[in-house]
Amino acid sequence: MHDAIHNTTERPQKKRCRFVLWIGGIVVALLLVFLWQLFGPHPKIVISPQTTHITAPLRANGMPDYAQRLLENARKGVTPENNAAVLLWQAVWPSDLEEQHYKLICDELGIDPVPSKEDSLQRMDEMATFRRFATWLYEQRRLSVDGRAATAETIAALASLEGSPWQLEGDAGEIWFVTDTIIEEAQFRPWPNEGIAPLADWARENQRPLDLLVAASRRPRYYSPPPQILDGTDDMQMALFLPSLNWAREAARGLSIRAMWHLHEGRPDEAWEDIIALYRMARHLASGETLVHLIVGITIENIAHQASRAFLSSGDLTAEQARRAERDLASLPNWSMVNAMNRMERLLFLDTIIYLATEVPNVGDLLYGMDGNDAILTALHFTAIDWNFVLREGNRWYDRLVAAAQLPSPSARQAAFSQIDTDLDQLNQTLQRPAAVAWGVISHRRRSEIMAAVLLEYFISAIGSCQSAADRANMNLELMRVAAALSVFRTENGHYPEKLDDLVPQFIASLPIDIFSEKPPIYRPDDDRAGYVLYSVGQNGVDDGGTDVLGWIVDGEWRDEAHEPFDYDETDQVIRFPVPPVKLPDVITDDVTEDAADRATQPDLATL
Repeated sequence: MHDAIHNTTERPQKKRCRFVLWIGGIVVALLLVFLWQLFGPHPKIVISPQTTHITAPLRANGMPDYAQRLLENARKGVTPENNAAVLLWQAVWPSDLEEQHYKLICDELGIDPVPSKEDSLQRMDEMATFRRFATWLYEQRRLSVDGRAATAETIAALASLEGSPWQLEGDAGEIWFVTDTIIEEAQFRPWPNEGIAPLADWARENQRPLDLLVAASRRPRYYSPPPQILDGTDDMQMALFLPSLNWAREAARGLSIRAMWHLHEGRPDEAWEDIIALYRMARHLASGETLVHLIVGITIENIAHQASRAFLSSGDLTAEQARRAERDLASLPNWSMVNAMNRMERLLFLDTIIYLATEVPNVGDLLYGMDGNDAILTALHFTAIDWNFVLREGNRWYDRLVAAAQLPSPSARQAAFSQIDTDLDQLNQTLQRPAAVAWGVISHRRRSEIMAAVLLEYFISAIGSCQSAADRANMNLELMRVAAALSVFRTENGHYPEKLDDLVPQFIASLPIDIFSEKPPIYRPDDDRAGYVLYSVGQNGVDDGGTDVLGWIVDGEWRDEAHEPFDYDETDQVIRFPVPPVKLPDVITDDVTEDAADRATQPDLATL
């Protein structure tokens, strides 16, 4: 009896034990599944057009070698004889190249021998150039510090300075500001040989590198890969295609300064050779096809536009010289972002994703400036992500960007880019809500969606602004073409037309349309028709009276000093003819110096 009772109670206990073991096993299994899906291995990246976009060539780790693909395409048909970069490097050598890369870049481009720095362009912001210019201004009694003529001791102290003038402070910094302002104006306004002797000396001394820049611009190809790509750096190689173009602006500055010198000294043909070289150089640089290349190219073209305005407003041009400028400007292609987005920018995004998936232990080592999203990415990077999904999403969004850039009108493009920004912002807000993030803990797909959305916002947030820059650049180019036609009219008639319609069809086939107002540009000739103001209403679509963003032209008139920089939303894109010459600081007279000295020794009444 006792045994029977014991057996009866033992069976439920065993059942409960087995039940607990089963439950425990299920919990452990579920926990293991949960941890596996959360921290397990990533799915293998699939090489396909939908994910990696290209399928060859491949790197040693089996991933696409985007850098090699771009190198192979860029090298096709390039020779030392047709490559503009060969002459450009000889003109600006070594710029910011590191010494260990000198031979590497020369061998790749076919430059022999390695150029010498002594034969290259002397930068306007080098300390030696600054000292020479400051000394000349001092000797001309045109250099003041705090309202008083600079002293011999102040000038002598410049001899001991090293580094860049941009880092100077105190009296030396004020002197640099004065000299740089004059040099800046000399880029865009005609200046005399005797009037600014140090600049004339500089132009003569740098004739060879400046002539090399002009010759380089005539070549049909531009190929200059970053040396880090060539030396086999095992890194995220697409990032190395981001350009280092510090030399470009200084080279453009030099050509523009020489053009304004030629123009004042009665050499308009030579002046135009330098100016059209700037336009060609701008397009060579933009052929690198990153958005950075594009923006640098547009910046160089803006320098060319400023020089063109002085050239076309010159009263000494012949009809043929004006027509040549008109033909050259008409031959320039408009700016487009399609290639930059569809090739370099897309591939840079994809290469970054693959690098994150296969190489980087910490996302913070690669990406920065994420506005708080770096913590999200770092956390996600420790979990299992379907990188194939991220790659497919990237291609889908870049397809939208390319389609937006191909729309025919600026208003349509801007609307499409704005919609992309809105959609991506809303997607990130939705995916980063607490409930969505919590679901991401147990959902492989949701984590991948969050990762894709955050990375896309990081990469494409500035693309709409770049498209706006391209639209403004195209409008500026259209205005310069109209200005060239107006100059042809003036050379044949002795004055500018009463209205733009007078140009059609003899001087221009048809009037361009202001892409921001969908009307012709605004044109107001002076009463004697010896000058005019021509402008686009700019991106805000509002006529702001002909006020330029740089502040030199306000309400359609030149100002002696630039006003404070204006907001793009409150300005137009303006051409004002004629362009005034460079204005040097006034000669400092003895009585002015004495008055300033007396004021300096008087007590500050506000402190008494």
